[in-house]
Amino acid sequence: MISMKLAVSQTPGKHDSPPATPLFIEKERSMHTVPDFASHDKLYTPRPGAPVRHSHYFGFSGYLTVDADMTPLFRTSGTLWKPVSSFNELVILAEVGPAECQRVLDTLAGGYAAIATSRQNLEV
Repeated sequence: MISMKLAVSQTPGKHDSPPATPLFIEKERSMHTVPDFASHDKLYTPRPGAPVRHSHYFGFSGYLTVDADMTPLFRTSGTLWKPVSSFNELVILAEVGPAECQRVLDTLAGGYAAIATSRQNLEV
């Protein structure tokens, strides 16, 4: 009978089941994909109704607004909102709504080149 058990355990292709994993190790394995919200990379969201302005920050063109705590937030077209850390490198331009409206009006008038060449040369 002992030789029969030995023969069965040495059968090729037959494997014993893996040892049972403790629960805390399984939890650690499954929690690797959950983001850590306590980190410094928290998600910043703009305050509803806050004006959005075109701006340049460290040479990047993007948008500027504020969050609920009135902290200035900046983003480019391909990034998330991040708080402004250096006001020396921030250049605030026109508000997005009126600037986009002016761009559409300029396009309807024939574009920037048509507008620039059709104006009279006035001295102020």
